[in-house]
Amino acid sequence: MATHEEVLLSKPDYHTDPIEQLAFELAFELETAELDRNDYVTVNRDKLKAIATRVLSRSAWQDISTAPKDGTDLLLSAENWHGDVVVGCWSFGGWRDRDDGDALRPTHWQHIPSAPTPSEDKGDLA
Repeated sequence: MATHEEVLLSKPDYHTDPIEQLAFELAFELETAELDRNDYVTVNRDKLKAIATRVLSRSAWQDISTAPKDGTDLLLSAENWHGDVVVGCWSFGGWRDRDDGDALRPTHWQHIPSAPTPSEDKGDLA
């Protein structure tokens, strides 16, 4: 049987659509909570809020102190970068630009969204 993480990662819209993420996470939590029919009426509001916050934070800028330091490529930016964004990661004890390895001092990070799929292609814009 596939793990929760494997199921999430197999869904094509999971990484790009925060609403899809939220709906899937809520459904999974309810399905695995072993609730009887009457419990659905009194689902813990704090639990749902925590799930929503976790899912929606994946697609929003977050403080660099919360970023993974495991070599994962991330979108990085800083308040004084005037809107510039680079792909970088934690490497050799600091934040590095993925292209040239230059040291960075980002203040915020975000997961890199998935690339569009062929079904999302709207045709040639030229």
